[in-house]
Amino acid sequence: MEQLEATGQLPPLQPPRRFRPRPSEGRAGGARRRLLRVLMVVAVALVVVVTLWGVDTNVTKGKVGRNVTLGGESVAGLRGPALDAAVAQLAERYRTADVVVDAPDGGFGATAAELGLSVVADRTAADALTVGRTGNVAARIVGWARSFLAERKAPVRITVDEKAMARIVTERDPKRTAPVEPSITVKDDKVVAKEGVPGRGISPASVLHALETAGPEGLPLRISVERDALPPRFPMDDARRLAERAEGIAATGLPVSAGPAVATVPASVVRGWFKTQVAGEELKLVVDADDAPDALAELFPKPTVAPVDAGFTVSAGKVSITPAKAGSGCCAAGAAAAIESSLLTRRPADPAVSLPLTSVPASRDEEAVRKMGVVEPIGTFTTNHAAGEPRVQNIHRIADIIQGAVIAPGATFSINDYVGRRTTANGFVSAPIIDENYKFTEDVGGGISQFATTIFNAAFFSGLDIPSYFMHGIYISRYPYGRESTISYPGPDVRIRNNTPYGVLIWPTYTGTSITVTMYSTKYVSGEQTNQTKEMKGVCTAVTTERTRTYVDGRKTVDRFSGLYSPEEGVKCE
Repeated sequence: MEQLEATGQLPPLQPPRRFRPRPSEGRAGGARRRLLRVLMVVAVALVVVVTLWGVDTNVTKGKVGRNVTLGGESVAGLRGPALDAAVAQLAERYRTADVVVDAPDGGFGATAAELGLSVVADRTAADALTVGRTGNVAARIVGWARSFLAERKAPVRITVDEKAMARIVTERDPKRTAPVEPSITVKDDKVVAKEGVPGRGISPASVLHALETAGPEGLPLRISVERDALPPRFPMDDARRLAERAEGIAATGLPVSAGPAVATVPASVVRGWFKTQVAGEELKLVVDADDAPDALAELFPKPTVAPVDAGFTVSAGKVSITPAKAGSGCCAAGAAAAIESSLLTRRPADPAVSLPLTSVPASRDEEAVRKMGVVEPIGTFTTNHAAGEPRVQNIHRIADIIQGAVIAPGATFSINDYVGRRTTANGFVSAPIIDENYKFTEDVGGGISQFATTIFNAAFFSGLDIPSYFMHGIYISRYPYGRESTISYPGPDVRIRNNTPYGVLIWPTYTGTSITVTMYSTKYVSGEQTNQTKEMKGVCTAVTTERTRTYVDGRKTVDRFSGLYSPEEGVKCE
Protein backbone atom coordinates (compact mmCIF):
# COMPACT_ATOMS: atom_id res chain seq x y z
CA MET A 1 0.00 0.00 0.00
CA GLU A 2 2.78 2.29 0.84
CA GLN A 3 4.32 1.41 -2.53
CA LEU A 4 1.06 1.99 -4.26
CA GLU A 5 0.66 5.26 -2.64
CA ALA A 6 4.15 6.29 -3.58
CA THR A 7 4.24 5.27 -7.22
CA GLY A 8 0.70 4.95 -8.19
CA GLN A 9 1.47 1.61 -9.72
CA LEU A 10 0.74 -1.86 -8.80
CA PRO A 11 3.63 -3.85 -7.43
CA PRO A 12 4.95 -6.46 -9.72
CA LEU A 13 3.40 -9.84 -9.45
CA GLN A 14 5.46 -12.56 -7.69
CA PRO A 15 5.20 -16.12 -8.73
CA PRO A 16 3.50 -18.26 -6.05
CA ARG A 17 5.75 -20.29 -3.76
CA ARG A 18 5.19 -24.07 -3.40
CA PHE A 19 4.84 -25.57 0.04
CA ARG A 20 7.45 -28.13 0.62
CA PRO A 21 7.04 -30.01 3.94
CA ARG A 22 10.01 -30.87 5.94
CA PRO A 23 10.97 -34.53 5.81
CA SER A 24 10.22 -35.17 9.50
CA GLU A 25 6.77 -33.58 9.27
CA GLY A 26 5.83 -35.93 6.49
CA ARG A 27 6.58 -39.07 8.46
CA ALA A 28 4.63 -37.87 11.54
CA GLY A 29 1.61 -37.13 9.45
CA GLY A 30 1.66 -40.64 8.04
CA ALA A 31 1.80 -42.18 11.49
CA ARG A 32 -1.13 -40.09 12.58
CA ARG A 33 -3.12 -41.13 9.60
CA ARG A 34 -2.34 -44.81 10.24
CA LEU A 35 -3.26 -44.46 13.96
CA LEU A 36 -6.48 -42.78 13.01
CA ARG A 37 -7.32 -45.60 10.64
CA VAL A 38 -6.55 -48.17 13.44
CA LEU A 39 -8.69 -46.28 15.92
CA MET A 40 -11.48 -46.11 13.39
CA VAL A 41 -11.23 -49.90 12.89
CA VAL A 42 -11.17 -50.53 16.65
CA ALA A 43 -14.10 -48.21 17.16
CA VAL A 44 -16.04 -49.98 14.49
CA ALA A 45 -15.08 -53.33 16.03
CA LEU A 46 -16.14 -52.19 19.47
CA VAL A 47 -19.40 -50.94 18.08
CA VAL A 48 -19.89 -54.30 16.41
CA VAL A 49 -18.93 -56.20 19.61
CA VAL A 50 -21.12 -54.04 21.81
CA THR A 51 -23.93 -54.39 19.34
CA LEU A 52 -23.52 -58.13 19.17
CA TRP A 53 -23.21 -58.32 22.98
CA GLY A 54 -26.36 -56.28 23.35
CA VAL A 55 -28.21 -58.44 20.86
CA ASP A 56 -26.94 -61.65 22.47
CA THR A 57 -27.73 -60.39 25.93
CA ASN A 58 -31.22 -59.47 24.89
CA VAL A 59 -31.73 -62.77 23.13
CA THR A 60 -30.55 -64.78 26.20
CA LYS A 61 -32.39 -62.65 28.71
CA GLY A 62 -33.84 -64.91 31.43
CA LYS A 63 -31.58 -67.77 30.36
CA VAL A 64 -28.15 -68.97 31.42
CA GLY A 65 -25.49 -67.15 29.43
CA ARG A 66 -23.29 -68.38 26.62
CA ASN A 67 -20.85 -71.27 27.37
CA VAL A 68 -21.72 -71.44 31.11
CA THR A 69 -21.01 -74.77 32.86
CA LEU A 70 -22.23 -76.01 36.22
CA GLY A 71 -20.21 -78.71 37.97
CA GLY A 72 -18.50 -79.55 34.68
CA GLU A 73 -21.76 -79.80 32.67
CA SER A 74 -23.06 -77.13 30.24
CA VAL A 75 -26.18 -75.29 31.31
CA ALA A 76 -25.91 -72.53 28.66
CA GLY A 77 -29.29 -71.28 27.45
CA LEU A 78 -31.25 -73.10 30.15
CA ARG A 79 -33.94 -71.46 32.18
CA GLY A 80 -36.90 -72.26 34.38
CA PRO A 81 -37.72 -75.98 34.71
CA ALA A 82 -34.87 -77.03 32.45
CA LEU A 83 -32.36 -75.22 34.64
CA ASP A 84 -33.98 -76.58 37.79
CA ALA A 85 -33.73 -80.11 36.36
CA ALA A 86 -30.04 -79.62 35.59
CA VAL A 87 -29.43 -78.38 39.12
CA ALA A 88 -31.40 -81.32 40.54
CA GLN A 89 -29.26 -83.75 38.52
CA LEU A 90 -26.14 -82.03 39.89
CA ALA A 91 -27.51 -82.28 43.43
CA GLU A 92 -28.11 -86.00 42.93
CA ARG A 93 -24.51 -86.49 41.74
CA TYR A 94 -23.30 -84.58 44.80
CA ARG A 95 -25.35 -86.80 47.09
CA THR A 96 -23.09 -89.78 46.38
CA ALA A 97 -19.94 -87.82 45.52
CA ASP A 98 -16.53 -88.51 46.98
CA VAL A 99 -14.53 -85.77 48.66
CA VAL A 100 -10.73 -85.88 48.66
CA VAL A 101 -8.88 -83.59 51.05
CA ASP A 102 -5.18 -83.12 50.27
CA ALA A 103 -2.87 -81.66 52.91
CA PRO A 104 0.86 -81.69 53.75
CA ASP A 105 1.87 -84.98 55.40
CA GLY A 106 -1.32 -86.69 54.34
CA GLY A 107 -5.00 -86.00 53.85
CA PHE A 108 -8.11 -88.11 53.95
CA GLY A 109 -11.21 -89.03 52.04
CA ALA A 110 -14.89 -88.83 52.85
CA THR A 111 -18.25 -88.87 51.14
CA ALA A 112 -20.66 -86.01 50.76
CA ALA A 113 -23.16 -87.93 52.86
CA GLU A 114 -20.67 -88.26 55.72
CA LEU A 115 -20.06 -84.52 55.65
CA GLY A 116 -23.75 -83.69 55.39
CA LEU A 117 -22.89 -81.94 52.12
CA SER A 118 -25.72 -81.03 49.75
CA VAL A 119 -26.42 -78.56 46.93
CA VAL A 120 -28.52 -75.48 47.70
CA ALA A 121 -30.60 -75.75 44.52
CA ASP A 122 -32.31 -72.37 44.39
CA ARG A 123 -29.14 -70.39 45.07
CA THR A 124 -27.15 -72.48 42.60
CA ALA A 125 -29.75 -71.91 39.85
CA ALA A 126 -29.97 -68.21 40.61
CA ASP A 127 -26.18 -67.81 40.52
CA ALA A 128 -25.96 -69.66 37.20
CA LEU A 129 -28.34 -67.09 35.69
CA THR A 130 -26.16 -64.22 36.89
CA VAL A 131 -22.92 -65.46 35.32
CA GLY A 132 -21.75 -62.65 32.97
CA ARG A 133 -24.53 -60.34 34.06
CA THR A 134 -22.95 -58.67 37.05
CA GLY A 135 -20.20 -56.10 37.42
CA ASN A 136 -19.50 -53.05 35.23
CA VAL A 137 -20.39 -53.05 31.53
CA ALA A 138 -16.81 -53.34 30.29
CA ALA A 139 -16.15 -56.41 32.43
CA ARG A 140 -19.38 -58.01 31.27
CA ILE A 141 -18.53 -57.39 27.61
CA VAL A 142 -15.04 -58.82 28.03
CA GLY A 143 -16.41 -61.84 29.80
CA TRP A 144 -18.96 -62.37 27.04
CA ALA A 145 -16.28 -62.15 24.41
CA ARG A 146 -14.06 -64.63 26.20
CA SER A 147 -16.95 -67.07 26.44
CA PHE A 148 -16.42 -67.83 22.76
CA LEU A 149 -13.01 -69.23 23.67
CA ALA A 150 -13.41 -70.68 27.23
CA GLU A 151 -16.08 -71.98 29.57
CA ARG A 152 -17.59 -69.76 32.17
CA LYS A 153 -17.96 -71.78 35.39
CA ALA A 154 -20.99 -71.13 37.55
CA PRO A 155 -20.57 -71.58 41.31
CA VAL A 156 -22.14 -74.56 43.03
CA ARG A 157 -23.71 -73.37 46.26
CA ILE A 158 -23.46 -76.01 48.98
CA THR A 159 -24.31 -76.50 52.61
CA VAL A 160 -22.69 -78.90 55.09
CA ASP A 161 -23.50 -80.30 58.49
CA GLU A 162 -20.78 -78.43 60.36
CA LYS A 163 -20.84 -80.77 63.36
CA ALA A 164 -20.59 -83.85 61.16
CA MET A 165 -17.82 -82.29 59.11
CA ALA A 166 -15.89 -81.26 62.24
CA ARG A 167 -16.19 -84.81 63.54
CA ILE A 168 -14.96 -86.34 60.26
CA VAL A 169 -12.04 -83.93 60.00
CA THR A 170 -11.08 -84.60 63.62
CA GLU A 171 -11.31 -88.38 63.24
CA ARG A 172 -9.56 -88.73 59.87
CA ASP A 173 -6.81 -86.14 59.91
CA PRO A 174 -3.80 -88.50 60.17
CA LYS A 175 -1.46 -85.93 61.71
CA ARG A 176 -3.87 -84.08 63.95
CA THR A 177 -2.74 -82.96 67.40
CA ALA A 178 -5.86 -82.05 69.33
CA PRO A 179 -5.94 -78.82 71.29
CA VAL A 180 -6.17 -79.08 75.07
CA GLU A 181 -9.09 -77.09 76.39
CA PRO A 182 -8.71 -74.78 79.39
CA SER A 183 -9.40 -76.65 82.60
CA ILE A 184 -8.99 -76.37 86.36
CA THR A 185 -6.35 -77.63 88.75
CA VAL A 186 -5.40 -77.32 92.41
CA LYS A 187 -2.54 -74.98 93.20
CA ASP A 188 -1.50 -73.63 96.61
CA ASP A 189 -4.61 -75.19 98.24
CA LYS A 190 -6.99 -73.51 95.82
CA VAL A 191 -8.88 -74.46 92.67
CA VAL A 192 -7.54 -72.30 89.82
CA ALA A 193 -7.93 -72.10 86.04
CA LYS A 194 -5.39 -73.78 83.78
CA GLU A 195 -4.49 -72.50 80.29
CA GLY A 196 -5.43 -74.54 77.25
CA VAL A 197 -2.84 -75.61 74.68
CA PRO A 198 -3.32 -75.14 70.90
CA GLY A 199 -3.18 -78.20 68.70
CA ARG A 200 -2.29 -78.51 65.01
CA GLY A 201 -4.05 -80.01 62.05
CA ILE A 202 -6.63 -79.51 59.32
CA SER A 203 -9.30 -77.10 60.46
CA PRO A 204 -12.97 -77.70 59.59
CA ALA A 205 -13.22 -74.04 58.55
CA SER A 206 -10.49 -74.46 55.92
CA VAL A 207 -12.21 -77.57 54.53
CA LEU A 208 -15.53 -75.75 54.32
CA HIS A 209 -13.98 -72.76 52.53
CA ALA A 210 -12.21 -75.02 50.05
CA LEU A 211 -15.39 -77.01 49.37
CA GLU A 212 -17.33 -73.84 48.66
CA THR A 213 -14.88 -72.93 45.87
CA ALA A 214 -14.31 -76.46 44.53
CA GLY A 215 -17.73 -77.09 42.97
CA PRO A 216 -17.14 -75.53 39.56
CA GLU A 217 -14.36 -78.03 38.86
CA GLY A 218 -16.77 -80.95 38.86
CA LEU A 219 -16.77 -84.26 40.73
CA PRO A 220 -15.21 -85.85 42.68
CA LEU A 221 -14.55 -82.82 44.88
CA ARG A 222 -10.83 -82.55 45.42
CA ILE A 223 -9.53 -79.80 47.64
CA SER A 224 -6.16 -78.79 49.07
CA VAL A 225 -5.76 -77.29 52.52
CA GLU A 226 -2.95 -76.48 54.91
CA ARG A 227 -2.38 -77.60 58.46
CA ASP A 228 -2.87 -74.76 60.90
CA ALA A 229 -2.81 -74.10 64.62
CA LEU A 230 -6.03 -75.38 66.19
CA PRO A 231 -6.91 -73.09 69.10
CA PRO A 232 -8.91 -74.38 72.08
CA ARG A 233 -12.62 -73.95 71.58
CA PHE A 234 -13.23 -72.28 74.93
CA PRO A 235 -11.70 -69.11 76.41
CA MET A 236 -9.83 -68.94 79.71
CA ASP A 237 -12.68 -66.91 81.19
CA ASP A 238 -14.85 -70.04 81.08
CA ALA A 239 -12.26 -71.98 83.07
CA ARG A 240 -11.83 -69.14 85.58
CA ARG A 241 -15.57 -69.03 86.17
CA LEU A 242 -15.68 -72.79 86.82
CA ALA A 243 -12.62 -72.63 89.10
CA GLU A 244 -14.27 -69.95 91.24
CA ARG A 245 -17.42 -72.03 91.52
CA ALA A 246 -15.50 -75.18 92.48
CA GLU A 247 -13.44 -73.36 95.10
CA GLY A 248 -16.57 -71.87 96.62
CA ILE A 249 -18.05 -75.34 97.09
CA ALA A 250 -14.87 -77.07 98.28
CA ALA A 251 -13.42 -74.46 100.63
CA THR A 252 -15.26 -75.66 103.76
CA GLY A 253 -15.07 -79.37 103.05
CA LEU A 254 -18.01 -81.71 102.54
CA PRO A 255 -20.13 -82.94 105.48
CA VAL A 256 -21.10 -86.59 105.03
CA SER A 257 -23.05 -89.05 107.14
CA ALA A 258 -22.85 -92.82 107.27
CA GLY A 259 -25.76 -93.96 109.40
CA PRO A 260 -25.36 -92.30 112.81
CA ALA A 261 -21.75 -91.28 112.14
CA VAL A 262 -21.01 -87.81 110.72
CA ALA A 263 -17.69 -86.50 109.41
CA THR A 264 -16.35 -83.85 107.03
CA VAL A 265 -14.35 -84.70 103.92
CA PRO A 266 -11.39 -82.27 103.99
CA ALA A 267 -11.37 -79.41 101.49
CA SER A 268 -8.06 -80.68 100.10
CA VAL A 269 -9.80 -83.92 99.05
CA VAL A 270 -12.96 -82.25 97.72
CA ARG A 271 -10.93 -79.90 95.50
CA GLY A 272 -9.41 -82.88 93.72
CA TRP A 273 -12.87 -84.18 92.75
CA PHE A 274 -13.65 -81.24 90.46
CA LYS A 275 -12.92 -81.56 86.75
CA THR A 276 -13.95 -79.79 83.54
CA GLN A 277 -15.67 -81.51 80.66
CA VAL A 278 -16.60 -80.45 77.14
CA ALA A 279 -20.34 -80.98 76.72
CA GLY A 280 -21.46 -79.95 73.25
CA GLU A 281 -20.90 -76.22 73.01
CA GLU A 282 -20.23 -75.77 76.72
CA LEU A 283 -17.30 -76.23 79.09
CA LYS A 284 -18.89 -77.71 82.20
CA LEU A 285 -17.86 -78.30 85.79
CA VAL A 286 -18.23 -81.96 86.75
CA VAL A 287 -17.40 -84.11 89.76
CA ASP A 288 -15.27 -87.24 89.53
CA ALA A 289 -15.22 -88.85 92.97
CA ASP A 290 -13.96 -92.28 91.93
CA ASP A 291 -11.36 -92.16 94.71
CA ALA A 292 -14.00 -91.26 97.32
CA PRO A 293 -14.03 -94.78 98.85
CA ASP A 294 -10.42 -94.33 99.99
CA ALA A 295 -11.13 -90.96 101.58
CA LEU A 296 -14.31 -92.25 103.22
CA ALA A 297 -12.51 -95.30 104.58
CA GLU A 298 -10.20 -92.94 106.48
CA LEU A 299 -13.16 -90.95 107.81
CA PHE A 300 -15.13 -94.04 108.84
CA PRO A 301 -12.53 -96.71 109.64
CA LYS A 302 -14.89 -98.69 111.87
CA PRO A 303 -18.38 -99.99 111.22
CA THR A 304 -21.02 -97.44 112.10
CA VAL A 305 -23.05 -100.30 113.54
CA ALA A 306 -20.65 -102.99 114.74
CA PRO A 307 -21.34 -106.59 113.74
CA VAL A 308 -21.81 -109.11 116.51
CA ASP A 309 -19.84 -112.31 116.30
CA ALA A 310 -21.51 -115.58 117.08
CA GLY A 311 -20.65 -116.34 120.69
CA PHE A 312 -21.81 -117.97 123.85
CA THR A 313 -24.06 -117.39 126.79
CA VAL A 314 -24.17 -119.30 130.06
CA SER A 315 -27.30 -120.04 132.05
CA ALA A 316 -27.33 -122.25 135.11
CA GLY A 317 -23.87 -123.47 134.20
CA LYS A 318 -24.96 -124.56 130.71
CA VAL A 319 -23.28 -123.06 127.60
CA SER A 320 -25.34 -122.20 124.52
CA ILE A 321 -24.47 -120.46 121.25
CA THR A 322 -25.64 -116.94 120.37
CA PRO A 323 -26.07 -116.19 116.64
CA ALA A 324 -23.92 -113.80 114.62
CA LYS A 325 -25.41 -110.48 113.57
CA ALA A 326 -24.19 -108.39 110.64
CA GLY A 327 -23.40 -104.74 111.18
CA SER A 328 -23.21 -101.85 108.75
CA GLY A 329 -20.56 -99.41 107.74
CA CYS A 330 -19.33 -96.98 105.12
CA CYS A 331 -19.74 -97.35 102.34
CA ALA A 332 -21.69 -99.15 99.65
CA ALA A 333 -20.82 -98.88 95.97
CA GLY A 334 -23.08 -95.87 95.43
CA ALA A 335 -21.11 -93.57 97.77
CA ALA A 336 -19.19 -91.86 94.95
CA ALA A 337 -22.37 -91.40 92.94
CA ALA A 338 -24.13 -89.87 95.97
CA ILE A 339 -21.34 -87.33 96.30
CA GLU A 340 -21.22 -86.61 92.57
CA SER A 341 -24.98 -86.06 92.30
CA SER A 342 -25.19 -83.62 95.21
CA LEU A 343 -21.89 -81.73 95.32
CA LEU A 344 -22.55 -79.27 92.49
CA THR A 345 -25.95 -78.25 93.87
CA ARG A 346 -24.97 -77.93 97.53
CA ARG A 347 -25.59 -74.81 99.56
CA PRO A 348 -23.77 -74.01 102.82
CA ALA A 349 -26.82 -74.76 104.97
CA ASP A 350 -27.59 -78.11 103.34
CA PRO A 351 -27.42 -81.25 105.53
CA ALA A 352 -24.59 -83.74 105.28
CA VAL A 353 -24.59 -85.95 102.20
CA SER A 354 -26.11 -89.27 103.23
CA LEU A 355 -23.88 -92.13 102.12
CA PRO A 356 -25.20 -95.61 101.39
CA LEU A 357 -24.09 -98.22 103.91
CA THR A 358 -22.78 -101.66 103.23
CA SER A 359 -23.30 -104.76 105.32
CA VAL A 360 -20.38 -105.67 107.57
CA PRO A 361 -20.43 -109.39 108.29
CA ALA A 362 -19.45 -110.84 111.61
CA SER A 363 -15.99 -112.36 111.68
CA ARG A 364 -17.21 -115.49 113.45
CA ASP A 365 -20.35 -117.39 112.55
CA GLU A 366 -22.27 -120.07 114.46
CA GLU A 367 -20.47 -122.96 112.78
CA ALA A 368 -17.06 -121.54 113.69
CA VAL A 369 -18.20 -121.11 117.30
CA ARG A 370 -19.55 -124.65 117.43
CA LYS A 371 -16.19 -126.02 116.31
CA MET A 372 -14.42 -124.26 119.19
CA GLY A 373 -15.63 -126.88 121.64
CA VAL A 374 -16.78 -124.57 124.43
CA VAL A 375 -18.99 -126.96 126.36
CA GLU A 376 -18.01 -127.12 130.07
CA PRO A 377 -16.26 -125.23 132.88
CA ILE A 378 -12.51 -125.84 133.06
CA GLY A 379 -11.60 -123.48 135.94
CA THR A 380 -13.19 -120.93 138.25
CA PHE A 381 -12.25 -118.57 141.08
CA THR A 382 -14.08 -116.21 143.44
CA THR A 383 -12.89 -113.31 145.57
CA ASN A 384 -14.97 -111.38 148.10
CA HIS A 385 -15.29 -107.67 148.83
CA ALA A 386 -17.31 -105.34 151.00
CA ALA A 387 -20.64 -104.20 149.61
CA GLY A 388 -21.49 -100.72 148.42
CA GLU A 389 -18.00 -99.26 147.96
CA PRO A 390 -17.20 -97.22 144.78
CA ARG A 391 -14.68 -99.87 143.76
CA VAL A 392 -17.53 -102.38 143.49
CA GLN A 393 -19.03 -100.39 140.60
CA ASN A 394 -15.71 -100.63 138.76
CA ILE A 395 -15.46 -104.39 139.39
CA HIS A 396 -18.96 -104.94 138.07
CA ARG A 397 -18.33 -102.69 135.06
CA ILE A 398 -15.20 -104.52 133.93
CA ALA A 399 -16.92 -107.86 134.48
CA ASP A 400 -19.80 -106.78 132.23
CA ILE A 401 -17.40 -105.65 129.49
CA ILE A 402 -15.39 -108.89 129.48
CA GLN A 403 -18.25 -111.34 129.93
CA GLY A 404 -18.48 -113.43 126.75
CA ALA A 405 -14.94 -112.78 125.52
CA VAL A 406 -13.51 -115.80 123.72
CA ILE A 407 -9.84 -116.71 123.44
CA ALA A 408 -9.22 -118.66 120.23
CA PRO A 409 -6.74 -121.56 120.30
CA GLY A 410 -3.21 -120.15 120.37
CA ALA A 411 -4.46 -116.57 120.89
CA THR A 412 -3.65 -114.23 123.80
CA PHE A 413 -6.24 -112.17 125.66
CA SER A 414 -5.20 -108.78 127.11
CA ILE A 415 -7.43 -107.03 129.63
CA ASN A 416 -6.04 -103.61 128.71
CA ASP A 417 -6.42 -104.19 124.97
CA TYR A 418 -9.96 -105.51 125.36
CA VAL A 419 -11.28 -102.95 127.85
CA GLY A 420 -9.16 -99.90 127.03
CA ARG A 421 -8.50 -96.97 129.33
CA ARG A 422 -10.87 -96.78 132.25
CA THR A 423 -12.84 -93.53 131.99
CA THR A 424 -15.97 -92.06 133.49
CA ALA A 425 -17.45 -91.96 129.96
CA ASN A 426 -17.10 -95.74 129.91
CA GLY A 427 -18.85 -96.19 133.23
CA PHE A 428 -15.93 -96.22 135.71
CA VAL A 429 -15.64 -94.11 138.85
CA SER A 430 -12.84 -92.94 141.12
CA ALA A 431 -11.81 -95.40 143.82
CA PRO A 432 -8.68 -96.34 145.89
CA ILE A 433 -5.53 -97.61 144.16
CA ILE A 434 -1.88 -98.27 145.02
CA ASP A 435 0.22 -95.96 142.85
CA GLU A 436 3.67 -96.53 141.36
CA ASN A 437 5.26 -95.21 144.56
CA TYR A 438 3.48 -97.86 146.64
CA LYS A 439 1.14 -95.27 148.19
CA PHE A 440 -2.62 -95.45 148.57
CA THR A 441 -4.47 -92.85 146.50
CA GLU A 442 -7.46 -92.72 144.18
CA ASP A 443 -8.02 -92.86 140.42
CA VAL A 444 -10.79 -93.67 137.94
CA GLY A 445 -11.12 -97.44 137.73
CA GLY A 446 -9.67 -98.10 141.20
CA GLY A 447 -10.47 -101.53 142.60
CA ILE A 448 -10.38 -103.51 139.37
CA SER A 449 -7.18 -105.17 140.56
CA GLN A 450 -9.57 -107.48 142.41
CA PHE A 451 -10.97 -108.50 139.03
CA ALA A 452 -7.41 -108.92 137.72
CA THR A 453 -6.58 -111.23 140.64
CA THR A 454 -9.80 -113.20 140.16
CA ILE A 455 -9.24 -113.80 136.43
CA PHE A 456 -5.56 -114.58 137.12
CA ASN A 457 -6.58 -117.39 139.46
CA ALA A 458 -9.28 -118.70 137.10
CA ALA A 459 -6.64 -118.98 134.38
CA PHE A 460 -4.15 -120.45 136.90
CA PHE A 461 -6.47 -123.34 137.77
CA SER A 462 -7.58 -123.79 134.13
CA GLY A 463 -3.95 -124.54 133.24
CA LEU A 464 -3.75 -121.61 130.78
CA ASP A 465 -0.55 -119.68 130.12
CA ILE A 466 -0.25 -116.31 131.90
CA PRO A 467 2.59 -114.53 130.08
CA SER A 468 1.96 -111.12 131.69
CA TYR A 469 1.03 -110.27 135.29
CA PHE A 470 2.37 -108.09 138.14
CA MET A 471 1.78 -108.80 141.84
CA HIS A 472 0.58 -105.99 144.11
CA GLY A 473 3.50 -104.20 145.70
CA ILE A 474 1.69 -104.36 149.06
CA TYR A 475 -0.05 -107.58 150.01
CA ILE A 476 -3.82 -107.30 150.52
CA SER A 477 -5.33 -110.02 152.67
CA ARG A 478 -8.42 -110.65 150.56
CA TYR A 479 -6.16 -112.03 147.79
CA PRO A 480 -4.30 -115.36 147.74
CA TYR A 481 -0.75 -114.74 148.98
CA GLY A 482 1.72 -114.83 146.08
CA ARG A 483 -0.97 -115.76 143.56
CA GLU A 484 -2.49 -112.52 142.40
CA SER A 485 -2.03 -109.57 140.03
CA THR A 486 -2.65 -105.86 139.89
CA ILE A 487 -3.50 -103.89 136.72
CA SER A 488 -3.26 -100.32 135.46
CA TYR A 489 -3.39 -98.61 132.08
CA PRO A 490 -1.42 -98.94 129.87
CA GLY A 491 0.50 -101.27 132.20
CA PRO A 492 0.92 -103.44 134.04
CA ASP A 493 -1.47 -105.75 132.21
CA VAL A 494 -2.85 -109.24 132.68
CA ARG A 495 -2.49 -111.41 129.57
CA ILE A 496 -3.81 -114.95 129.22
CA ARG A 497 -2.72 -117.24 126.40
CA ASN A 498 -4.90 -120.15 125.28
CA ASN A 499 -2.50 -123.08 125.03
CA THR A 500 -5.27 -125.59 124.26
CA PRO A 501 -6.78 -126.77 120.95
CA TYR A 502 -10.20 -125.42 121.99
CA GLY A 503 -11.71 -122.02 122.42
CA VAL A 504 -11.90 -120.58 125.93
CA LEU A 505 -14.94 -118.54 127.04
CA ILE A 506 -14.43 -116.00 129.86
CA TRP A 507 -17.60 -115.67 131.90
CA PRO A 508 -17.46 -113.35 134.94
CA THR A 509 -20.43 -113.15 137.34
CA TYR A 510 -20.88 -111.16 140.53
CA THR A 511 -22.97 -110.49 143.60
CA GLY A 512 -22.99 -107.49 145.88
CA THR A 513 -20.03 -108.93 147.82
CA SER A 514 -18.12 -111.17 145.41
CA ILE A 515 -16.72 -111.51 141.91
CA THR A 516 -16.35 -114.89 140.17
CA VAL A 517 -14.61 -115.67 136.89
CA THR A 518 -15.25 -119.03 135.23
CA MET A 519 -13.47 -120.36 132.14
CA TYR A 520 -15.49 -122.61 129.79
CA SER A 521 -13.99 -124.92 127.15
CA THR A 522 -13.31 -128.63 126.69
CA LYS A 523 -11.14 -130.11 129.42
CA TYR A 524 -7.58 -130.38 128.18
CA VAL A 525 -5.37 -129.34 131.12
CA SER A 526 -5.81 -128.29 134.75
CA GLY A 527 -3.57 -126.42 137.17
CA GLU A 528 -2.92 -126.56 140.92
CA GLN A 529 -0.55 -124.86 143.31
CA THR A 530 2.05 -127.40 144.37
CA ASN A 531 4.60 -125.24 146.23
CA GLN A 532 5.47 -121.73 147.37
CA THR A 533 8.73 -120.24 148.63
CA LYS A 534 9.65 -116.91 150.24
CA GLU A 535 12.93 -115.12 150.73
CA MET A 536 13.97 -111.63 151.74
CA LYS A 537 15.20 -109.19 149.11
CA GLY A 538 16.36 -106.31 151.28
CA VAL A 539 13.32 -105.19 153.22
CA CYS A 540 10.97 -106.78 150.69
CA THR A 541 9.74 -110.35 150.50
CA ALA A 542 10.20 -112.30 147.26
CA VAL A 543 7.46 -114.89 146.74
CA THR A 544 7.56 -117.72 144.17
CA THR A 545 4.48 -119.86 143.61
CA GLU A 546 4.78 -123.17 141.79
CA ARG A 547 2.02 -124.53 139.57
CA THR A 548 1.77 -128.07 138.29
CA ARG A 549 -0.30 -128.55 135.15
CA THR A 550 -1.81 -131.94 134.41
CA TYR A 551 -2.99 -132.70 130.86
CA VAL A 552 -5.76 -135.13 129.95
CA ASP A 553 -3.20 -137.51 128.48
CA GLY A 554 -1.42 -137.68 131.87
CA ARG A 555 1.49 -135.38 131.12
CA LYS A 556 2.57 -132.95 133.82
CA THR A 557 4.51 -129.68 133.60
CA VAL A 558 5.58 -127.13 136.19
CA ASP A 559 5.75 -123.34 135.89
CA ARG A 560 6.31 -120.62 138.50
CA PHE A 561 5.01 -117.11 139.29
CA SER A 562 7.06 -114.59 141.27
CA GLY A 563 6.73 -111.14 142.81
CA LEU A 564 7.85 -108.79 145.60
CA TYR A 565 5.90 -107.52 148.59
CA SER A 566 6.80 -104.26 150.34
CA PRO A 567 6.70 -104.25 154.18
CA GLU A 568 4.63 -101.06 154.29
CA GLU A 569 3.12 -98.21 152.30
CA GLY A 570 5.66 -95.92 150.63
CA VAL A 571 8.50 -98.48 150.55
CA LYS A 572 9.11 -99.38 146.92
CA CYS A 573 10.58 -102.77 146.02
CA GLU A 574 13.04 -102.79 143.14
